[in-house]
Amino acid sequence: MLREMKEQEFEARTVEEWKAAAESALKGKSFDSLRTETYEGITLKPLYTKDDLPSKLAATSQRRSPKVAPRIWRNNWEGLFKALEEAMEKGQECISFRGDELDPEGFPPFMEKILAKGKDADAFFLTDRDFSLMNAWKTEKGGAFSGVFGWDPVSQGLFSGKDWDVPAWIRNLETIHGFAPALKPIIIDLSPYHSQGAHAVQELALALSEGVLYIDVLLKQGWTMDQIAGKIHIHFAVGSQFFMELAKMRAFSSLWKTVIQTYGDDSTERGSMSAETSPLNKSRLDPYVNMLRSGGEAFASTLGGVDYIDVQPFDGSGGSVLGERMARNIPMIIGEESHLDKVIDPGAGSYYIEWLTEEVGRRAWKEFVRIQESGGVIPYIESGDLARDLEAVHAERLNDLSSGKSTLIGTNAYANPEDTLSSVEDDLPGRLSLPYERLRVRAQRIAERGSKPIAGIIGLGDWKDYKARADFTKGFLAVGGIYTKESSPCHTKSEILRFIEETRYSYYVICGTDAEYDRFLPEASESIIAIDPGITLDIAGSRTAPGINGSIHMRMDALEKLDRLLSIWEEGMNDDEQA
Repeated sequence: MLREMKEQEFEARTVEEWKAAAESALKGKSFDSLRTETYEGITLKPLYTKDDLPSKLAATSQRRSPKVAPRIWRNNWEGLFKALEEAMEKGQECISFRGDELDPEGFPPFMEKILAKGKDADAFFLTDRDFSLMNAWKTEKGGAFSGVFGWDPVSQGLFSGKDWDVPAWIRNLETIHGFAPALKPIIIDLSPYHSQGAHAVQELALALSEGVLYIDVLLKQGWTMDQIAGKIHIHFAVGSQFFMELAKMRAFSSLWKTVIQTYGDDSTERGSMSAETSPLNKSRLDPYVNMLRSGGEAFASTLGGVDYIDVQPFDGSGGSVLGERMARNIPMIIGEESHLDKVIDPGAGSYYIEWLTEEVGRRAWKEFVRIQESGGVIPYIESGDLARDLEAVHAERLNDLSSGKSTLIGTNAYANPEDTLSSVEDDLPGRLSLPYERLRVRAQRIAERGSKPIAGIIGLGDWKDYKARADFTKGFLAVGGIYTKESSPCHTKSEILRFIEETRYSYYVICGTDAEYDRFLPEASESIIAIDPGITLDIAGSRTAPGINGSIHMRMDALEKLDRLLSIWEEGMNDDEQA
């Protein structure tokens, strides 16, 4: 049997044959209906062949096993030391933490205890604003200190409305180079842009523009290109679009080589890189789904060839014991059990990945040139144009969620109204789930007052005929924390009115076929309103009818609709009860 399987051959098929088979399965739709548009403005085809391979493939590099580097957070140095010590015993591979809000004076004894334990002095720290921690710890032991330790004065500074003291920045770089020459303190951190909605092309263009800015500033101070290139580290945030994120990191490697070679550096290294799982798509609702999102993002990061992977806890930056354990284990499983860290550029040769890498890189370079011709990244930020461009992409992402074009499982699809939130944590203003979390908190406030928001679902005709619309409606309402109670199949007006009398809800949705609507709606809606003029009545499907308040259907603005529906139950509540 096994020999037969090995010897079996399949007849080669042409692209036209595949198209014909696809169109047959599409039942009348054209093959082109399978094309999709990305936020980068790229049209993706459903099928790629060797004819799509670019003439020059993205350059591969020596495989480097990424270090497990989730950044741990505690509110004091002692607690941080204990947590980091335990994490490193359980698989964390470097001194990776978030301590930018802690007193810098506590950093030297913290590091002394780390080194006294014989721990590997490889650091991964991206938010040492003004190098306050490193300046507090100027020690002869710094020579053994390697890794990444610094901050990005453009994305973390200017883009966030803070100043950048360029002379002080340069002095700090020179000081750090003197006592810890193996550290990479020049950080290009793309996560602030990503968190505001930036797509892959924008991120790459900004990375190149920042890189050129730092190179030009340091060259004027007498640094050599060899010194500069070895001090730069690029940090990505990686989202859920798996292939786009993989192409982004692969494209950067090629683009960055082009930039540094322009300055006369012929190094074949593609630069030091790290990635964190995106906070943009994480939700407080059904938080365990965040583990699935983080798994895919860590997978893409490994394939993209990063040196450090920072998986954030699925339940927030101050994660639980389980959250921190999963943050370590996800990249460990990908590397040690799947052996993906043993392969040089796993995406190489894939028709689709190679094409997408080339396309993303080409568009990013064009955007980079546009930014430079307009004065560079600083004028782009100071003019407000960058914020407006990112806001436009972010708004598009939100609109796609609200219309159902894209999904956050557990948040805008397959939601569980039993999920509870004590409050909305506005830890990252750009998080896509925030509007949905606010809806759910409102629904919770209503329930706490004693009037749980419940919608009646009136099923017209046979159950099999209205089931699809009823299921869609229940799922739609659950996103806003609205519970539902479905009637038995209603074949007569009296059965509809009996359900109304038994429940006496404030809101009902009628679900049925268009034929049942034509037969029932005019008379039924009039009779329902006669029982209680205060009832709000909708129908499932994109249509209107006399006596009907509105409808629930696919591709409508769900956030706007659910906001209006919750106000039905909020009538009579004071501002404090709604807050």
